[in-house]
Amino acid sequence: GLAMNSDLVQPYLVTEDLLSAPSAFFTWRHSPSPYVFPDMLIAGVLVSLPLAPGWMMVLYGTALLTGYALSAGWILSRATETGYRGSILVFVGCLLSLTVAAALLPGSGRALSLLLMLFAPFIHTGAVFSALLALVLLERVLRIPGSPLTSVLLVLLVLVSSFSDALFAAWFVLPALLVLWLKARATRGAVPFMLMAVLFLATAASIAAERIFHGIKAGNPLRLDTILGSADMVWNDVASAAATPDWILIVLLVAIGAICITGARAIRRSFQRRQMPFSDALAVFMAASVLFGLLAPIVTSTYEMDAHLRYLVFLPLLAILKIALALSRALSAGRVVQALPVLLISAVFLATVPTAFSTAKTLGNRTELETCLAGRGLDTGLSSYWWAKHLIFLSDRRIHLVQIKPDGDRDKYNYNRAWFERRADDKSPILPDFILMTGLNGDSIEERFGPPADIVRCAGKAVWVYDGLTLP
Repeated sequence: GLAMNSDLVQPYLVTEDLLSAPSAFFTWRHSPSPYVFPDMLIAGVLVSLPLAPGWMMVLYGTALLTGYALSAGWILSRATETGYRGSILVFVGCLLSLTVAAALLPGSGRALSLLLMLFAPFIHTGAVFSALLALVLLERVLRIPGSPLTSVLLVLLVLVSSFSDALFAAWFVLPALLVLWLKARATRGAVPFMLMAVLFLATAASIAAERIFHGIKAGNPLRLDTILGSADMVWNDVASAAATPDWILIVLLVAIGAICITGARAIRRSFQRRQMPFSDALAVFMAASVLFGLLAPIVTSTYEMDAHLRYLVFLPLLAILKIALALSRALSAGRVVQALPVLLISAVFLATVPTAFSTAKTLGNRTELETCLAGRGLDTGLSSYWWAKHLIFLSDRRIHLVQIKPDGDRDKYNYNRAWFERRADDKSPILPDFILMTGLNGDSIEERFGPPADIVRCAGKAVWVYDGLTLP
């Protein structure tokens, strides 16, 4: 469900439309965050392949895991004495072990949601990967200040990532600016100051371009009561984790606390020395990223419900990176440090392989809902936001659903406006004859469209069947 809800299937639908007709860019109502990189890039590759929708989800998560592992492995190898391959194994072992543990332990719902989000598209995971990749480039800039190519690549990545998702600024840009300022202060170098200015201007330009892209609108004024409300929501989630108890989330919170402590110590050392090793730079970066990552949804008053947990998705990855750092330093370099993650990954594989194989067999199958609708000859209808794109995607566009609000009005949010008039598959005019009622107001729907000719149930969901429907 998480990997295929109507939000997260959007990159596949958008890129498939763009590949067949680039003009579709102007008919789509794009998401609040454009998620251009790497979401659209990965989705574009996957929709170009002859894959069932379920396999696209699996391969997308695999692509993200690979990107995380390669980037985090580099960061770990530079901050410890562990080799690159060993660092990759340590990170992957920690990430997969905690995810499986969260799935197995009762009461670990929030931790499991956060960890599973890391493998899904269009949920700020592009900014997670971009932040790790940018940190790799920042490490090289700090180590080789006179490397113009690395600096250019970093600036380009900041440009596209800040446009794709403004959270990238909180997760990478602001922490990087702090690291560069401390580096410049410790070394009395001019290059960090110059890079600070360029990164700041690139970020500001990209966020301004993203605002123009969506149309400049008056934002909600910042108010103390809404800020405190968002802070209270975050605190309630933390308190709930402790009360349940959600042991995996508690482990992640302890790691985040350790990040803040080591970051504060690294900042103090930077004021006492004329140098700043990468291990200290990384400690400062991670602590600042935790701080700005927490403040961003609170100060902007956007953390209002459990679904907004996604705004904090970078924090568990930082916690896992911290655990991997501690593990790498605790174990001796060489075969021993590589043996433990190999054992962890093997244990994860053995624990999940039966479920994985049984799930793999069903990834190309039609869903029960699609089979039921198709069996009744129903392939064009109306539904709520959470079912329209979901079923269009899973049915490989064989079933077309017009997206409507609970009262029956058109719902244009994150939808292709051309689909209100023509089908997504063959572009023929739509002739809807049913309404999937889940999430809709029955009284409003009956008042707007009249009583149904028949009511059937498909996969436990009420479907109102009509002889013909007038489009909203």
